[in-house]
Order: sequence, then structure tokens, then C-alpha cells
Amino acid sequence: MTASRRSCVAGLLRAGGIRVQPEGSAEITGFREAGVRDLFEKDLVFKRANIFPAGEDDIGVPARNRICQFVEERLGHPLPDRENTAIADATLDGFLSRGSAPLIRPVDLRLSSRELTTEADVEALLAEIRAELMAQIEAGSRVRIV
Repeated sequence: MTASRRSCVAGLLRAGGIRVQPEGSAEITGFREAGVRDLFEKDLVFKRANIFPAGEDDIGVPARNRICQFVEERLGHPLPDRENTAIADATLDGFLSRGSAPLIRPVDLRLSSRELTTEADVEALLAEIRAELMAQIEAGSRVRIV
């Protein structure tokens, strides 16, 4: 199977233009669903998968835009990607991070612009991340990596 075929299928799946039914597995309609990695990494899974045009968008573009606007403005979560999974994740995070005792709190792990040049740098960073995550858990917060 050529890489160009896989690339085309990946692009169409990400854009919501197709749905894929791997043999003996659940239908895949989004790029972040279970089974996507196997679909693109294993030749036999890819060859035996059935590819169908995507069904109608039940929501529609105008309604999706209004939902995204609500999530971005009212819940304070930007949506760089407007697929169903991203909208659902941002909505869940928005509601769970509200109130006097939020279940989810954003945690800045200070990963941007970090330069690692040695194994010791990597180990030190992992120790920092572990300490920050454990502090959140010990404080009663739930941790969800996004």
C-alpha cells in the first residue's frame, strides 16, 4: 500500500469526509478514535478496512460555528480544531473547571521553550512534571492530560 493512499485516507478522515470500518472493529469517524493508529501502521488492517463516504453532518456548519463560539467565549477554551472530539473535550473541560471547587484545574507544566541537551536534563524535567502532577493529585484534583 503506498504512502500516498494512506495520506489521502488520513486527510479525508481528519476532514470528516469519510468513515472507515476496519475488519472486526468499530467504525472510525474521527482521527483521534481508538483503532486509528493500527489502521495506519498495520498493512493488513489498512488493506482489509472498508471506506465509506461520511454521512450528513447532523449538526451543520452554522450550528457548529455557534457551538464553537459558545465554548470559546463562555467557557474560555479556544478551539484550534473544530472536530467533534475537540469540541467535546473543550466543553467538558469548561464545565469541570467552573465553580468554587472545580474538578479540573489548568496546570502549567512550563514545557514551552525548554531545551534539553542531556539525559540528565530529561530526567530533571520528568521529575519536575511528576512532582507537579502528584501535588495536584494529593490536593484532590483530577489530572487529565490533553
